[in-house]
Amino acid sequence: MWVLFVGKPVVFEGRASPGVFPKEVKITNLSPNSFTVSWITSQAVRGNVLYGTSENEIFFKALDDRGEETSSLIHYVTLKELKPGTTYYFNLVSGGDIFDNGGRPYLITTPQLSGATPSPPFILKGRAGEEGIVYFSLNESLPVSSLTDERGNFLLNLNNALRKDATGYYQPQKGEVGYLLLQTPNAAKTKKIIVDEEEIVSFETENKSLGEVQKIVVSNLPAPQEKTKISFWSKMLNFFRNIIISLGFSKNG
Repeated sequence: MWVLFVGKPVVFEGRASPGVFPKEVKITNLSPNSFTVSWITSQAVRGNVLYGTSENEIFFKALDDRGEETSSLIHYVTLKELKPGTTYYFNLVSGGDIFDNGGRPYLITTPQLSGATPSPPFILKGRAGEEGIVYFSLNESLPVSSLTDERGNFLLNLNNALRKDATGYYQPQKGEVGYLLLQTPNAAKTKKIIVDEEEIVSFETENKSLGEVQKIVVSNLPAPQEKTKISFWSKMLNFFRNIIISLGFSKNG
């Protein structure tokens, strides 16, 4: 698995509303300069991600791709303008509560790549029948994802997918089999996709069932833990973090 986890313990106290607890937490769209974190909740709330290059300095803020005021059951946050070959630590903010990886921040290292994406362009587009997040991976590629629109329409550029070892871009092959997962607040459905003889790969599901396949498209991250009480020094770090954010030093916001 290409996501690693390290950090330090924190003290937990209290409990957030079950409706804001992040579920189905995933990382996709990994690139030298960005990656996407997504999750769902059973209550419509705002969500964002706090991140930094040190586990003790997680104060940059990345907003939902649909805007700061977005309140939804579906949460989709892309961290942008990152540095290649750099480890980033992050926590989830869901409904105003902070969640981490069991007392530790999540972490991921951006790859260092050179060269252009493969050609010709392979585009996966379709209608999933309902609003949600679509995830897609080929045989040896890391997963890419996209939000659908309100009608369930989506478009994915498969050329942006990296190889599983994150050492370069993955070249889709005609006739290759991939797997698509549609994640909604209430269900997850999967469908096998075959790369067409045309440059554009498409399928139409409308309101039909996507069907089940025997393959995991993308592994979930460990279930997050609520971070509601922290040590004195952590409180001081949060205090200075809020000052920095108020002065306009936050990114992606």
